[in-house]
Amino acid sequence: MSNPQKIGRGLSQSVPILEDAPSSTQLSRKELRQRNAAIEKELARERTRIRKEKHLLILLLGPGDAGKSTVLKQFVLLHGQGFTESELEHYKLVIHSNIINNMKVLLKGRSLHGYPISHSAQLNVKMTVDLMKLLPEQMISQETWDRIQIAWQDPAVQEAYKTRELIPGFIDNYDYFYNKMDKIIQPEYVPSDDDILMCRQTSDLVTETFVDVGEKLINIIDVAGQEDKRMKWAPLFEKNVSAIIYVLSCVSYCQMMEENTSKNKLLDAFELYDQLVQHPILKPKNFIVFLNKVDLLPNRLAAYAPQSFLPDYVGILSHSRSEGS
Repeated sequence: MSNPQKIGRGLSQSVPILEDAPSSTQLSRKELRQRNAAIEKELARERTRIRKEKHLLILLLGPGDAGKSTVLKQFVLLHGQGFTESELEHYKLVIHSNIINNMKVLLKGRSLHGYPISHSAQLNVKMTVDLMKLLPEQMISQETWDRIQIAWQDPAVQEAYKTRELIPGFIDNYDYFYNKMDKIIQPEYVPSDDDILMCRQTSDLVTETFVDVGEKLINIIDVAGQEDKRMKWAPLFEKNVSAIIYVLSCVSYCQMMEENTSKNKLLDAFELYDQLVQHPILKPKNFIVFLNKVDLLPNRLAAYAPQSFLPDYVGILSHSRSEGS
């Protein structure tokens, strides 16, 4: 078995001989089909092994919340084989987790930004505490969804939502999923491609994904971008990297890092990029800068002037919603 490719070809040539053999030694049709299937499976496995040895390796890098995982999901949808049933179940849980996370962030943000806590008859102290105790990995029941809807109507929560971009940890998908929640909480719900692209999952794992792009097999390695996870990147630089896709969020200029609330997200992204392109091993590599979340930029500029967050910024000083449409 030291040379599977050679063995595979030898086996494939033996099939006609078996078919032409005398009846006393001839295999049954069922046995022939089983043997042919085994040979084809071995040959396919060998072809896959050879392709993987010759694949292109791309590192998907960038700061946390830049949208790297969304870019990877786009690759899978465009060039992969879609998502398995288990992956669809996983993304269903992620969607529920995003809704829970965003409500907890808004409840925390209303006091963080000094909005008066009304504690109305509907959103009382006990309900607030119960919502804050929700675990991110649990599915949302009808009862929990009813409570989230009550919390959503609270004036202080609405005020916090108006400045949601400034609250660390808020995910830019609340409107999308909130309007679909009556469907999402149903047991038979299956996430659509758009649902999967809209959900966000923070991970500290290193994942490898193979996709076919034309004649090329590409291995995309995605790693966590949070500040305390970047030490895991170094061993990957030693690999035979073909290119680095650096993902940067266009709308992060007005946001602070969730893991370091004293540091601007966009400035951190610039610093990180400079460190990567100056790294001795990566200097000769090809860098592709992917500007993500461009669709959110016009409204973000209309709401928050860049110079308010980036003192050295020189460029567009104002941007109305009509100009961005």
